[in-house]
Amino acid sequence: MKKLSNYTFALLTCLFVGWSSVGQAQTELKALAREMLLELQKGEAALYARYASDELLKAVPADQVAGIWNQLESQLGKAAPELVDPIENKLGENIQIIQPIKFGVMSLAFISVFSKENKLTGIAFQPFQAETSPSDSEKKAPYDHPEKYEEEDISLASGTFTISGTLTTPKQANTNTLVVFVSGSGPNDRHSTVGPNKPHQDMARGLAGLGIATLRFDKRTFSAAQQIQEEGLDITIDVEVVDDAVAAIEFAQKTGKYTKIIVLGHSLGGMLAPRIASRSQVSGIIIMAGNSRPLEVLIVEQFEKLLDGNPSKDRVLDELKGKVANLDRLASGDKLADDELPLGQPAAYWKSLRAYDQVATAQSLSVPILLLQAEEDYQVTMDDFHGWKQALPQATTISYPNLDHLMRPSNGKIGMEAYADQVFVSEQVIQDIANWIIKIK
Repeated sequence: MKKLSNYTFALLTCLFVGWSSVGQAQTELKALAREMLLELQKGEAALYARYASDELLKAVPADQVAGIWNQLESQLGKAAPELVDPIENKLGENIQIIQPIKFGVMSLAFISVFSKENKLTGIAFQPFQAETSPSDSEKKAPYDHPEKYEEEDISLASGTFTISGTLTTPKQANTNTLVVFVSGSGPNDRHSTVGPNKPHQDMARGLAGLGIATLRFDKRTFSAAQQIQEEGLDITIDVEVVDDAVAAIEFAQKTGKYTKIIVLGHSLGGMLAPRIASRSQVSGIIIMAGNSRPLEVLIVEQFEKLLDGNPSKDRVLDELKGKVANLDRLASGDKLADDELPLGQPAAYWKSLRAYDQVATAQSLSVPILLLQAEEDYQVTMDDFHGWKQALPQATTISYPNLDHLMRPSNGKIGMEAYADQVFVSEQVIQDIANWIIKIK
């Protein structure tokens, strides 16, 4: 049986390009999106081929889209026959249609974005978390004890942006210690939500029970995508999250309550933790599942795993490797379109990544560093962990057998299937973080 991700990975990582203005009535677009989905359920993609932009068709061919539904049902179970009303969002001058679909083991959202020319400029299948029922909301980690902490929604200024977050503080302890969480790549919310999992919420509440306060915040790419577009900002690593993480640290410092502030970055956030620390006054950093190698190297590795068994694997990998090679052309001054670069990310983003050396930056820091790595992580691997260990011999390093990228017990799967079920962050990870923080003076 082919892995689900063979067909879905390109869809899940597809970037929504071609922002323009609304031309069709939203009701018409909702109907079109629904008809497109009904076609996909039959293994057809005529409407997709008709309305998709040239850029989208090149990135995700119609024959690949036509084969997605059978793979989804084979891995996630039969979809419910009835479709609930789609959700519509305005993205700048574009319209995003979100169609929830309930499969046997989890819910997905079929997401489509339309431009003013009535062209489909982006599609994706992504985990969908509907409003939780009381029974769902009562599911808590064994270390989540509400009587031990208080949570407060906060807003902080970061340039022209207002960033929302959650401050979690212990009830019993008058702590001077605060951990600032920094999420990985993509438009993550403050909990770093993946399907039913909220790893940053797990860790925040677990640490509060051990007497440590935390601050987690929504990335501006999650909460303020329209403002980014309206201001015409080029997306760089600083615009994506570094600036806001620095602002969160400054917010905490201005309260006057915290004299020990730790940055905990996960995945891309871990890679960027040294940069954040270099721009702030912090007492230490935690690099959790952060890559020591260049991001483009990891992307190729992930595609190789996710495309295993796919007859188009060689073609897709050759195309991807060509785009990775284009990064050298970009560095030499060539002007390249987004679709000539890995994952369709803009040139400004790749330039900012390549101008940043996370290992050298970490080596330049004078604060304690904790390196945490899950041994069953297929996204950021033990090769990255060993790279950090070799470069940072004074760092505290811990790896965890049988945990996945979200620092939870692994189910041995990859792609969406890896994170389909709600599984809490390992309590041992939280305890190790607390023990390390306590030792920092």
